Amino acid sequence: MFLYFAILGIIDEKWPIVLIMAITAVIFLNLTLFTRYIVTLKDELFIQIGWFGGYKILISDILSIEKTRIALASPAPSLDRIQINYGKYSSVIISPADKLALIKFLREINPNISLKPPLDRNCRN
Repeated sequence: MFLYFAILGIIDEKWPIVLIMAITAVIFLNLTLFTRYIVTLKDELFIQIGWFGGYKILISDILSIEKTRIALASPAPSLDRIQINYGKYSSVIISPADKLALIKFLREINPNISLKPPLDRNCRN
C-alpha cells in the first residue's frame, strides 16, 4: 500500500505524499524488523521496540501468560501473540518467533508463572 501511494505521488509529482509514505514505511519496517525480546543475565525480559528503545520486566514479577489475538498496539509485529501479565495490573502483548521456547525458558527462571489454556497443554515442564 505504501508503495502504491508513493508511486502515485511520484507520477503526479506530489512530493509531500511521497515523503509521508517514505517516513511511514521506514517507521513500519523499523518496528517490524528491529523488535526483539531478550532475557538478560539479571533475569529480566527486555523488550526492544525498534530504534525507539524499550523496557524491562522482572521475570520474578510475571504472574501469567496467555495466548491472545487482540490487535492492540503493542511491541508485537504479528497477530499470533502472547500476553504477559505482571505486577498488580500490568501486561504486555508480544509475538516472539518461538513462543513455546520463550515461555519454557521464562518458567525455568520463575516456575510460579501460570499458563492459561491452550498454552498449559503445550508448555509443561
